[in-house]
Amino acid sequence: MVLGKVVLMGYIAERIQFEDAVDDWEMLQFTKNNDSVFFTLLWQQCWWKLLGEGDLHLCRVTLDGAIVGIAPLMYQDRTWKFLGGTDLFDYHECLVREGHEEAFFETILNYFQCQPWQEIELLSLRDDAATLRILPTIAERAGYRVIITQEDVSPGMFLPQDWDSYLSTLKKKNRHELRRKMRRLDSTDAEIAFRTLSGISEIEESLPEFFRMMRISREDKTEFLTPEREQFFKVLAKNIAPLETMKLMFLDVDSKPAAAVVCFDYKDIRFLYNSGYDPEFSDLSVSLMLKAWCVRNAIDNGFGYFDFLRGSERYKYDLGGIDHQIIQIKMMPS
Repeated sequence: MVLGKVVLMGYIAERIQFEDAVDDWEMLQFTKNNDSVFFTLLWQQCWWKLLGEGDLHLCRVTLDGAIVGIAPLMYQDRTWKFLGGTDLFDYHECLVREGHEEAFFETILNYFQCQPWQEIELLSLRDDAATLRILPTIAERAGYRVIITQEDVSPGMFLPQDWDSYLSTLKKKNRHELRRKMRRLDSTDAEIAFRTLSGISEIEESLPEFFRMMRISREDKTEFLTPEREQFFKVLAKNIAPLETMKLMFLDVDSKPAAAVVCFDYKDIRFLYNSGYDPEFSDLSVSLMLKAWCVRNAIDNGFGYFDFLRGSERYKYDLGGIDHQIIQIKMMPS
């Protein structure tokens, strides 16, 4: 076995760099059904450059020279992991062509032997991930001890074609509360405005205001927003600009920002990534009103699914979210 290269029944797994992965990565994502903005090369590359530790292992698997899949991995302290933690990635996954899944994961399992390891730790797999569906069975068959546990939930919902149809899907109590709060916002004497920023220059200019509202809205968000994570937001906004996916949305009261969210519009999905609000305007439920407007805006723009992402906050269910499970796999030698 050559370090960083494994051959198994004609399938070849080899370690590559980001610059070697561009064309293959794009093709694999294009054909992926349960795709996510977190799986994009730009997102993963940005995280590795700013926060990566250990050794980068982008493992590309080919058959007769044709790409089969890529596993975005890192090796650290005798442990194999996906790139990125649970703080900035809501989901992880391998990119693999349909029909090659079992051979791909058998090859990846053999690739792990190119370094001495004590544990394989694969976090943040959504319950429909190919890695979760296939790898544990292969690992158990090979004699490894496999532990599968629920890590979190990620509520989301399929979107109907119009707002009234969406409201009809909500529970009666939640629909009543949402309408009541919308009427209260509409009836205030203050000037209310919703706005969406999508250009990189206007996003960069407004990110400090977004950070400010994150910090003052909740203590755990203050703790989350370290200088390193703040820098990640800034660099990501610039690096991911070619995808035209990042949106910064505000609710303004008398021209003063009262609530803000960062969303990522990717393929047919709107991902609600993070949010903040000014407690001065909490009597108007500005945080919920902005999130409801994000849903309505997604419907108006023809999105098929709204993903509230990781966490079981009540507002996600009030707005119609239905849980997907987020699962983690740990594997150890028997």
